[in-house]
Amino acid sequence: MFTQSNYFIKQEFALFKLTSKYFITNPDNKETIAIAEENISPLHKYSRLFIKKQFFGTKVDIKDAASQQVLYTIKKSGFWAPKVSVTDSAGNNLGHFQSKAFSLKGMFDVYESNNTKLAQVTGEF
Repeated sequence: MFTQSNYFIKQEFALFKLTSKYFITNPDNKETIAIAEENISPLHKYSRLFIKKQFFGTKVDIKDAASQQVLYTIKKSGFWAPKVSVTDSAGNNLGHFQSKAFSLKGMFDVYESNNTKLAQVTGEF
């Protein structure tokens, strides 16, 4: 499905929408390949009216544009050192990103499914 090295991602704009939706397209022919959409509970949605969404965890489903079948799920949890997990459609863990707590540069580590550290990404200050 995702065989190219470049994709164009466009956010759907809606005035009073409480969840985000993104269209993943092929930059060459502008064909929509997949759709990434937040999948959260109604209580979580309405609490965003009063509390910033960065304070909550979230779940994003990446679906095939044609069949609407879930291909990948990305789940963010944690507050001080957020962890972003990536799973496939069968629920198998593909890996995760772990943010460094109290990092001024915005550092995070990239891990494989077996918790082997692949990389450390550091932002510039």
